[in-house]
Amino acid sequence: MKANELRIGNWVEQPNDGVARVTAILNDLQIKTETEYIDKYCRPIPLTEEILLKAGFIKLDKYTFVKNKWFVYKRKRGFVTASKKREVKLDYVHLLQKWYYFNTNGEELELQL
Repeated sequence: MKANELRIGNWVEQPNDGVARVTAILNDLQIKTETEYIDKYCRPIPLTEEILLKAGFIKLDKYTFVKNKWFVYKRKRGFVTASKKREVKLDYVHLLQKWYYFNTNGEELELQL
C-alpha cells in the first residue's frame, strides 16, 4: 500500500501494532500514525458489514446501507458504491473513508476501530 493512496485520518493496519489512524503523510513511502512511523508495508483494513454499522450506516435491507443519503451496496465479492453511473469497489476502510468524503461535500466519516 502506498502513502499516496491515503488521506490523513484514514485507518490502516500496522505490521506489528494492529490498526491505527494516519496522522501525517511524510512522503510516498512513509506515514505517521498515533503510535509510530510506518512505511509502505502497512496494510489496508478489509471493509465489513460490522465496520459499516460502527460508522453509522443504516442497514436498509440485506444488501443496502445508507448514511447521509450516500449508499453502499453489498455484492458477492465485497461492497460497492455508485459514482457517475458506474460501480466503485469499496474493498477497504480507507476507500470507504475517501469516497464518503468526496460524496458528502467534504464531511469526514467518523469511525472508531
